[in-house]
Amino acid sequence: MQTTYTTDEPRVKEPRPYMEHELLVEIFQMLPENVLADMYDLANALFYNVMHGTADRLATECPEKRREIQATLDKYQYEAEKKLDEVFNTFQQYVSQSVWKIPNDLDVQFDQHKDIDFNIAAQDLQDMDDQLDELRTKIKAQKQFRAVLTHTHEKHKRGIERADAMLKNFAFLSEIPRQQNVSEVNDTLLFVKEQIENLKDAVVEVASEDVSSLPESERTMYLRSKFQTQINRLFQHSNQ
Repeated sequence: MQTTYTTDEPRVKEPRPYMEHELLVEIFQMLPENVLADMYDLANALFYNVMHGTADRLATECPEKRREIQATLDKYQYEAEKKLDEVFNTFQQYVSQSVWKIPNDLDVQFDQHKDIDFNIAAQDLQDMDDQLDELRTKIKAQKQFRAVLTHTHEKHKRGIERADAMLKNFAFLSEIPRQQNVSEVNDTLLFVKEQIENLKDAVVEVASEDVSSLPESERTMYLRSKFQTQINRLFQHSNQ
């Protein structure tokens, strides 16, 4: 029987969309992509081994034409690779569309799906849409509430940081008087107030002195001495 070869280019159909039931092929670990990839790698490995053996044989028989042989084989290999890719693309599409195609009406049911009704009615779809809308509303409200909580948390966090800074400053100011043996602030302020009142009375008392009988050149010195006397008395009183 004589084998005949055709020179007609194979017709390639337009790619079709991925079918729903083709997922079963992946579940059964029978991926067309893996099988075809292995076949393509095997065909290329076989082709390169043949080319390598042919080049060695021709170079051995005609060593003086090694360069011409290598150039011719490189050109042939380039054309053969292009043709191999074209033919394999056609073969890959044929296998995907015919050999590996699973009928659309294939009824395959797993054990865990026996009690599940996959016949979904229009009302079921509407109920699922309503549930999804309700969930979206709840999620939106949760996001808004989370934003409010985050803002409030950051606000309180900044307030706590300011309070901590003020507490450190207060502790620092409270520690200084104890280290320097400074009197209580309230007592000190009362003492200052009392001294101011005493000083005011001393000024009034000195100012009310009648110095008309003294010569003008002695009046200023007299008032200064009286005022100094009052200041000394206040100073002695404050040290008691």
